[in-house]
Amino acid sequence: MRSRTREILRIVFGILTICLILIIFVLSDPPWDTHGSGIAFYSVLAFLSVIATATALGRVRMDASPTHKIMLSGLAFLSLLNIGAALFNFFDVFSVGHIRSFGVFFALLELTLFSIFMLVAGWFNTHRAKENSIWRSKKFIPILIVVLISLYTSSYLLTMNLTLDFIFIPFGYLLGIIAIVCFLLSAYLHISQPNGLSDNDPIRLLFMNILFVFASIVMLIILPAPSSLWVLSLTFQASALLFASIAIGYPILTDLGLSKRMAYGLVIAIISLIILPFVLSHLIEIWLPLVEYVNVGVSVIVHSGGVVFTLVMGFILYMKARAKAAWYHSPIIFLLFSWSIFESSIVIFHLLPQYYGISEPLVPYVGGGIISTIAFLIAIKKILSTSEKPPKISKIAHLIGYAFVIAIVVIGEVIQNQLFAMFPFLIDGILGGIVLLALAYVSTFVMISFILLLVAESGQKATFELVAAGSQSLWIVSLLLRVNFSVWTAGWWMAEAVIGGAITVFPFILTYFYIRDISLTQRYENQSKVYAHLLKEDIEYPHSLAIDAIHKLSGDPILTDSKLESLSEALGQISHADEMTRVLRLLIESDIYDKRDFESTNLVNSIRDAFEQLQASNPQRRLELKLECIPGECSVRSDHLLSTSLYYLMDGIVQRAELITTFEVIIDQHPKQSEMWSVQIKVDMSGETLEQRQNLLRRYIISVSSGGYEFLLMRRLIRMIGGKINMETPSDSESNELLFTILLPIAEDAESPI
Repeated sequence: MRSRTREILRIVFGILTICLILIIFVLSDPPWDTHGSGIAFYSVLAFLSVIATATALGRVRMDASPTHKIMLSGLAFLSLLNIGAALFNFFDVFSVGHIRSFGVFFALLELTLFSIFMLVAGWFNTHRAKENSIWRSKKFIPILIVVLISLYTSSYLLTMNLTLDFIFIPFGYLLGIIAIVCFLLSAYLHISQPNGLSDNDPIRLLFMNILFVFASIVMLIILPAPSSLWVLSLTFQASALLFASIAIGYPILTDLGLSKRMAYGLVIAIISLIILPFVLSHLIEIWLPLVEYVNVGVSVIVHSGGVVFTLVMGFILYMKARAKAAWYHSPIIFLLFSWSIFESSIVIFHLLPQYYGISEPLVPYVGGGIISTIAFLIAIKKILSTSEKPPKISKIAHLIGYAFVIAIVVIGEVIQNQLFAMFPFLIDGILGGIVLLALAYVSTFVMISFILLLVAESGQKATFELVAAGSQSLWIVSLLLRVNFSVWTAGWWMAEAVIGGAITVFPFILTYFYIRDISLTQRYENQSKVYAHLLKEDIEYPHSLAIDAIHKLSGDPILTDSKLESLSEALGQISHADEMTRVLRLLIESDIYDKRDFESTNLVNSIRDAFEQLQASNPQRRLELKLECIPGECSVRSDHLLSTSLYYLMDGIVQRAELITTFEVIIDQHPKQSEMWSVQIKVDMSGETLEQRQNLLRRYIISVSSGGYEFLLMRRLIRMIGGKINMETPSDSESNELLFTILLPIAEDAESPI
């Protein structure tokens, strides 16, 4: 119930945030009828669709069902069209398409084709495709995308200079209606069966489809006479792609082991890095009368910090790789050190007369985009492949690679100067902008793909490798802003601020990892003491007793009753030691069970088994068990760990309270969590002193000390089977009763309690 409330709050917060950005952005009246506005808006749409496509590819890697493959295909189709639109607007020799009915018609055609993909994906969410279905073919969907892109592009180019409004307007209305109907049907198909064949979030897919409906309606309104409402339609599309990225990426990350909070935060962080700098840059340029601010010194300081940032990140990752290397370490280390070379060259070029206060170098950014793409592709290949050889980092290969990077900068600068001398019109940066934007798209796609694979590799932990790979998104965002804004303008300074922000935040990230590693080290040291105690008391000692008993039997082949009793005792001690060995292995190796691996276990029998084991280990004590259970079979989703956990709890109490004789256990269904049993263990402490009661509480609460090892083992074993435990402490010194409450998952095949 609580997790569902959190999900609702996240969705509501996301909707309110998007609405606020929509209102602020639209009311700021951004330019819409220029090539620059086309580059800006379509580049943002392209980045968002590329992020959604990369996450969809991650889902297909996990489950290549038709619904996931078609979702991936639709997003890939949309990405290619948005990328093409952004790059096409660089050529100002052609008229601006979206200020005519012609451009709005093709925007509606794009939405219609995408809506059909979404409708088919929704259909296969509720209907299982046949094994010989064409949608399961590996070649059909890629061929379909190529054909659709080719037809769309050729139609656009052939009709862009023709006046065919009498065709575009009526057919545009028809396409818009088809798009709206398809999006609504897709929303219904996903929400009607939230537990269908798709693993994506149906609620967020619902909002995605609704926002695309709004975008289509706005396009229909401006079809006869295009206006600035075009910005509103594209903003609706951007919002829809935000929901698409979360709907696909968020479940993937949780399936890969991340907590819901960390998974949601990671997706939002990646999206925010793309959107917020662009929106803020636009608002700053509108609200502040700042045309240009030339300050070479600040830019040099920022990029000098970038050099330090990448060098330190690369060095730390290199030291980690020396201790424990992974196959993907080498390309990421090479990428970080390469960017330090590119950042150093930017600092040097800024100080040269050719660039000082006039412009900025282009070659380092182009080279950085190329190296980023290649490095991430190699890292993806390494993480997907398996090799019997141990991973290692070749210093010679790295040195040769760094020499190649330096050569790229030097030779690239020479070639650029020659091209500018031969073709002066290239100085305006058209070709450079196209190359930078294309590299940014490709780098984004491979980076997101690698991050998803890295999360699958690392599991639940936020690793330094994840931070190092994610930091490259800052340079990708920087490329996006540099393409859309001229040098020394507010948008360009926002690109500098993104890199400067990374330099500022980086020390805090290092501090976090340092504190986390220190706390983990302390915890492991304390746990090693506990495990050593367990090894001595519960494994070595029973084994020694068993050996002594068997040694007594070996001298005389005749088995009397007393010898049979000794043999039985020896076998019992060996069995107990063997059980403790398995428990110790689970704890040390963190071999935590998946809940699906558990079977239905009788809770009452587990409690009785634990109590019998307690009596056997404390023969001098007269212990009594009072057990109350509701009618019906009390079954939990567990295994032998349950009785072991309960034994450690009761044994820890008995060892620290000499006068305790009775354990009162009450089993009932939890009043608020219907899927959990509530096991209450009451202990009467009236015969104990206040000091003894406080000592027991302290041993329970501070359970990492070797003196309270039973409680540590009990709490860890309870967590392994998906349960929780807490203790109600006495509110005053007159209280004589302690109450331990254990929540355990009800077995799915158990009868519902009456």
